[in-house]
Amino acid sequence: MLGELRAMFPGGIFQGDSYRVTKPEAKEFWMRSFGNKCVVQWIRFKEQLRSVHAFEEGMESMALKSTIDLTCNNHISVFEFDIFTRLFQPWRSLIRNWNQLAVTHPGYMAFLTYDQVIARLEHHLHQPGSYIFRLSCTRMGQWAIGHVTSKGAIVQTIPQNTPLYEALVQGFMGGCYLYPDGRDVNPDLTNVFEPAQRGKVKVTEEQYELYCDIGSTFQLCKICAERDKDTRIQPCGHLLCQPCLKGWQQKSAGHTCPYCRCDIRGTESILVEPYRSGRGQWEEEEGEDEQEEDDHEDIELMLKEMAATRKFSHLDFEVPMSHLSAPPLLPKTLTTARCPSPSRQTETSETDTLDQHSRSQAGSGNGARRRHTQQTHRLDSMARTLQPGHTETKTRREGGIESGAQRRQT
Repeated sequence: MLGELRAMFPGGIFQGDSYRVTKPEAKEFWMRSFGNKCVVQWIRFKEQLRSVHAFEEGMESMALKSTIDLTCNNHISVFEFDIFTRLFQPWRSLIRNWNQLAVTHPGYMAFLTYDQVIARLEHHLHQPGSYIFRLSCTRMGQWAIGHVTSKGAIVQTIPQNTPLYEALVQGFMGGCYLYPDGRDVNPDLTNVFEPAQRGKVKVTEEQYELYCDIGSTFQLCKICAERDKDTRIQPCGHLLCQPCLKGWQQKSAGHTCPYCRCDIRGTESILVEPYRSGRGQWEEEEGEDEQEEDDHEDIELMLKEMAATRKFSHLDFEVPMSHLSAPPLLPKTLTTARCPSPSRQTETSETDTLDQHSRSQAGSGNGARRRHTQQTHRLDSMARTLQPGHTETKTRREGGIESGAQRRQT
């Protein structure tokens, strides 16, 4: 209760509505469910928690309440919620971790003190590797593990920035935590143990430019200036490398952040992703766009060629049809442009065939003959316009026509 009052009233001033939950997922849950409230009734808290983590009514619900409700007042404060989520992290398996570490584990002792742990382990001095764990009374939200060493001594340690199940598994592999409360059967926690998922921190363009101006990089630890940042302090969020954090905790009190002196409630392993100016990415995208444009151009050229081929085929088919009735021969002075043909022999045979076809269709070809005669006249006029000496030829013809008319009149 004293720890809760100190957390809610730092310096004697109420700040419960601005209390910062350590774990990001837990903080999001509390803000989404209860906003800035610092205390809620157990019934309401239970309903909201069951919406994200399944647990049964009855005995399991009562056991969960006795673990979270440290002050036993039928209410859950944001401070108590923060302690619970830090003890049984990670958030994604919160209730499962609580069941295996607090409900069923024989080494769990809820509210023993330092002296009580020593008194209990004295019964197992003949069995090195015996251990029990409890909630730390001096450092809320962390575990204290007491065990019997190979020399018969009793040692109590507080795992720094490590989930309890991970510390117990590592201690078992090291031969320290073998017999929970002196029992021969040690629960297997490997199914709870999951590799820590490293959070990602992306460097923004502003941060990149700011650190470039001072000849450094954002991902470089600012304490040692040798290693990259790989640890985030909770809840303040400052970044540094793990060796510097351990050195700070050993040389100083170790309970506060080396930057802002905020209390360290936990840490998170992170990976800083360097800022990319986007040039390489843009070049890749431009390369892909150019390739796509080339593909489109190739397709367009193919379509144009196909269209031209169809057009020429259509013209080759229509040219013979336009000569169903052979048109009058053009004047000898007119130079006509011939369509490309494979050979002269082919052109002659086509002309003979068309002449035969026009004679066989004499009855139905009168209309076509008139249309081709008109078309021929238009071609004659166009050709004479383009032909050199057209004016002189026209003048001679007109003069000859006039002379003939005068002789007929006479």
